[in-house]
Amino acid sequence: MTKIPSTAGSIFRLLCRVLGGQDQTALKESITTALLPQLFNMAHSQDLLPALAVRCNEQGIDTLVFGEEKADLLKQAVMDNTLRNMEISAQALKFTRQLNLAGITPLFLKGTARLLTSESENFGFRKQIDIDLIVQPAELEVAGDVFLADGYSFCKFPDNSTAVPISP
Repeated sequence: MTKIPSTAGSIFRLLCRVLGGQDQTALKESITTALLPQLFNMAHSQDLLPALAVRCNEQGIDTLVFGEEKADLLKQAVMDNTLRNMEISAQALKFTRQLNLAGITPLFLKGTARLLTSESENFGFRKQIDIDLIVQPAELEVAGDVFLADGYSFCKFPDNSTAVPISP
């Protein structure tokens, strides 16, 4: 096993190569160069364990190579993330139905759009925490009413204004 000097920057670049999915050699390289512990620690510190677990699975690398405790953390991270993403996906579909019933077609953005078109085996890869969508400006008030009727509320700021003013 070759040991090469590592810096936080080099470990981060290696992690980007692994998670980017275009470099099928990076994960194996981290094993042969004894950088696997630092790679795991960097992924953990950046809240990227689910993505690392998915890449290991895709490349046929048993997560036990990290050790039993870290393998368990990887497994739990991808399971938790998959469940959260399933819940967010279901919520986004619910939003779509409710808005469609009101004559509104939402446009989902960023991670939500990717999540809704994700392959099922990669469902736990990306950490999703919110739903980003837009509607036509003329539909904003009705969309707000749809969400309020479903129990959502607007964020109140210290000056008592809301995050999204519904009417002037």
